[in-house]
Amino acid sequence: MGNGSDTLFWEESWHEDVAFKFLFPRACALESCKNIDVASKLSQNSLAFTFLREPREGVEQDQFDSLKAMVEDTSLFTLSEVSSSTRWIKAVPIKVNVLAWKIKLDNLPTRLNISRRGMDIDSILCPTCGKAVESTRHIFVTCQITRDILHLITSWWNIPYMEVSSYEEWLVWILSLRLSIKHKRIFEGVCYVTWWHIWNFRNKTIFGSESPSKTAIFDEVQSRSFYWCRYRYFLGSLSFFLPLSMHLSLADFVNSKKTREDAFAITIMKVQSQSF
Repeated sequence: MGNGSDTLFWEESWHEDVAFKFLFPRACALESCKNIDVASKLSQNSLAFTFLREPREGVEQDQFDSLKAMVEDTSLFTLSEVSSSTRWIKAVPIKVNVLAWKIKLDNLPTRLNISRRGMDIDSILCPTCGKAVESTRHIFVTCQITRDILHLITSWWNIPYMEVSSYEEWLVWILSLRLSIKHKRIFEGVCYVTWWHIWNFRNKTIFGSESPSKTAIFDEVQSRSFYWCRYRYFLGSLSFFLPLSMHLSLADFVNSKKTREDAFAITIMKVQSQSF
């Protein structure tokens, strides 16, 4: 990042891990100089100085206000290089955060990456679905198994599902969710836990003596998320960790203290019976 003269304001992921053109598309559409660098943009009297016109009320003004709030405290000489950092989620263990960091950097030994390093392998197809090249993007974003699990997780959390095709699109979706800051961070942690189990499932498929169960992934994500978040993050409410299979609405769950305690006890017993 440095002084910002070599970093494009709209095009590059220098803040929040996502390029501003994706995070604030309506504000970006007003920009007359799409290739303006960060130093030039922040040196102006207003972020709207190079806009074709002033933002209008509604989505344009909301995005412009959010953009201003996000960059108002930026220091060009002290800001670290966001493009190589991870979005640290304290609700999950370090090893899970490290995996998420490697996913962002595309630094995992996927079959595609191994092939690019000149190593001979039998196949570069995904060992899970066998329908596409096994890239980092495919494993954790576009593989149908991953999408099916994410669909279950969004139903569990009662939030709208969105099909994404890249890490950047996934992050934009995460940041746009209508959740409190605390619950948004926890949900992001649940996504990290999902990636952890998908990677473990993939490794067991390739190297294990027995074929792992696809249907067990979601249950493992639920129980492990509950266990890790419960003991690493103070939660005023753990209602999101009610097993989906109990088919209770959130209101039913909150109103039934005994059901809640029983569900938590079963979940803890399940997790503690597993080897970590």
